[in-house]
Amino acid sequence: LISRGIYAVLMTVFVPLLTWKLRKHALDASVSIGADQIQLLKLCLPMFFAWGWKDFISAVINLKRVDQILWPEFLVAMGLTMVIGFIEVTPCYRQSVLRVHAGGAADTPCARMQIMPGSLGLAVGFAWNTVCSWASKELQAKCEAPLFVMM
Repeated sequence: LISRGIYAVLMTVFVPLLTWKLRKHALDASVSIGADQIQLLKLCLPMFFAWGWKDFISAVINLKRVDQILWPEFLVAMGLTMVIGFIEVTPCYRQSVLRVHAGGAADTPCARMQIMPGSLGLAVGFAWNTVCSWASKELQAKCEAPLFVMM
């Protein structure tokens, strides 16, 4: 859990900084290995952030005891949804989104860090998938005969 949390925090800091630093390297007609590597890095950075937070949420959910039922997953999913929803309705978040999309001098590393909660869709989706798939996992655990027989 601690290592996943450290990774998620590091990605929360470094991904916006690197995307801000690489913002001027637009996709253009220049063909070189260096330009291709920069474009690949720009495309991968948001996924580093998303997977880091998804793994952290997974570690938090896996802290539950075996005898607990659905509540820890539901509380994590609902809490994450509420926190992100609250952040996204704040004026600070909205202004930062506008500044990043406008580009230029208004696009700052701080503005990019402030809009990072909007990129937590993978973590939120994972948490809600854990809640919604609970019934099928319980059914599979109680099923004595395999549903499919391999020949």
